Amino acid sequence: MEPQESNFTEVSPDKQKHKLLKPLLVILVGIILIAGTGFGVWWWKSGELNKQRSDNDIRIAAMQKQIDDLQKKSTTTTSTAKPVTPTNDVWLKKAKELKFKYIALGSNVRSVIQDPSDSNIFYYADWGSSIDQGSQGPNAIYRFDVSTIKDFAGDDNASLSLAAGELIYQRDALTLKQKNDLLKLVGFDGRNLVFYEDGAMDSPGPCFVPWLNTKNLESINVDGKNPTPQKYNISSAIYSTEKPKQAACIKQLPQ
Repeated sequence: MEPQESNFTEVSPDKQKHKLLKPLLVILVGIILIAGTGFGVWWWKSGELNKQRSDNDIRIAAMQKQIDDLQKKSTTTTSTAKPVTPTNDVWLKKAKELKFKYIALGSNVRSVIQDPSDSNIFYYADWGSSIDQGSQGPNAIYRFDVSTIKDFAGDDNASLSLAAGELIYQRDALTLKQKNDLLKLVGFDGRNLVFYEDGAMDSPGPCFVPWLNTKNLESINVDGKNPTPQKYNISSAIYSTEKPKQAACIKQLPQ
């Protein structure tokens, strides 16, 4: 009886190594690609963050210069030889505004409005970037009264914590889950604080005038308790002031 021929084919050690190396190379290439993608995302985010920090540094430096200039003017005289002192209402109002915005920029909070009826009151929108308020994250509007801080405008060492501001309005939870927009303050119309929602990365263009963003504008009455936002319709007086600004900007754009 003749022995049956075996179906088993012996594989040489070199071929075995080749078979093992192939999947290992695939896995290694995959790891390199994933790592490279992760590094690319990190590099891009780092670049965006550094650009934002650089922009803030420029704004802060400009704000500091304006504050220094105002402080110098407080010891000089006007063309009529009337002394301009730190008790001058116009000087105080501007000095408070510049200093508050300077502090806000240091916390990456750019949307700040001074109350036209009380220069000590400021409203600001928190973007959830630096003000730690727990669930009161992005899309919240706060109020701060600097009269509680002794010589806020005149004392170089006077400072404040934006987190200590009074929360006056917050977007409802449902909206926060559905959108990643930011609240941006526009200004006052009477006692109504006007604002709108805007995407974090949106760029409206060089001639964008917030007051003319009529489709998205809302307002709250800051004198009421638990204010409810209402759709804002721009007044004819504000429209006639803001529209020419946009027209002048468009006219200067290169054709």
